[in-house]
Amino acid sequence: MTAANEFFQDWELARRCAGEATELIGPGEHDHLVEDLTLLKARIMQSSGINDALRAWSEGMVGDKSPKNLPKS
Repeated sequence: MTAANEFFQDWELARRCAGEATELIGPGEHDHLVEDLTLLKARIMQSSGINDALRAWSEGMVGDKSPKNLPKS
């Protein structure tokens, strides 16, 4: 979350951290950390351009959305 705050805005680091965190969360786990990860992914997507959005999709950061359903920038 720190990398994605208004001061740092290090979206590449935030993206890598979110990817690593996603790998560590087991199936069926749902707690405040999962909610924070969801917020982080949303913040990354809002700040990304279309190329970044497609990259995030290819890395599994947008859940089960298809490229057609990604937000446009």
